[in-house]
Amino acid sequence: MMRMVGFRNVSYHVVKHDEGYTSTDEYLERVRSKYLSTLTLLDEGTFQKGLKVFEERIRKKYGDQIRKISWFVIVAGQK
Repeated sequence: MMRMVGFRNVSYHVVKHDEGYTSTDEYLERVRSKYLSTLTLLDEGTFQKGLKVFEERIRKKYGDQIRKISWFVIVAGQK
């Protein structure tokens, strides 16, 4: 897309950052506190219903700890 709008020498670099593990309880507490602003758009009943399902699935999949790996894509170009 950058080339389509006139950029040249477009390149990208992928950076992987392994942050280790976080406890499932700590992660779920962040979700309960609606750390993502879009969660505040849900009415409380819908949020609680979804949270219950989410908690069950997270615990089933990850157990007591979740591995936190962040991926960043850095894109550069010249105009």
